[in-house]
Amino acid sequence: MLNKKDTRQILVESLIELSQTKPIEKISVCDIVRNCGAGRQTFYNHFKDKYDLINWFYNSTVDNIIEQYKDKGPWADVIGLTISFIYEYRKFFGNVISEEGQESFFNAFYEHTKHFYTEYVRSNYGEAALTEELLFDIKFNCHGAVCMDKEWLKSGMKEPPTVIGTRIANAMPQSLKKYFE
Repeated sequence: MLNKKDTRQILVESLIELSQTKPIEKISVCDIVRNCGAGRQTFYNHFKDKYDLINWFYNSTVDNIIEQYKDKGPWADVIGLTISFIYEYRKFFGNVISEEGQESFFNAFYEHTKHFYTEYVRSNYGEAALTEELLFDIKFNCHGAVCMDKEWLKSGMKEPPTVIGTRIANAMPQSLKKYFE
């Protein structure tokens, strides 16, 4: 029987293990639970589908990285750490980032990034800071950053995560950058 505290992580590890030999679209919830010895209901007690599991893994890990490091150095370093996480699981994320559609990881990656930037500015500088121009710049920046991460993954990750983090931070629109320096 699975330990309640570890259930989500065990399910993620099962999916990651399966993704090493099988494309994500070919992996079912039955495959995931069978691989780790859980029941289907256990899975559905935590996630609505495998995409929800993928997104939880990314979001919870990145949220933890950001929370731990956001006030300890340059923003480029924090971005580099999140990209290092993607690099650590490069085969998995390379597999899931290619998925298309509304429930895709690519869309969830973008939404998570956009939400973070918006909430960071709101909580540290107030609602008034979120002008139409800044909201546009946040969306623009997030599209660019997520697309560049996808391109980096697809092209074999030749540059180290720290270099990509610095490039993404440097490419941030000035109107947004001032909130993260």
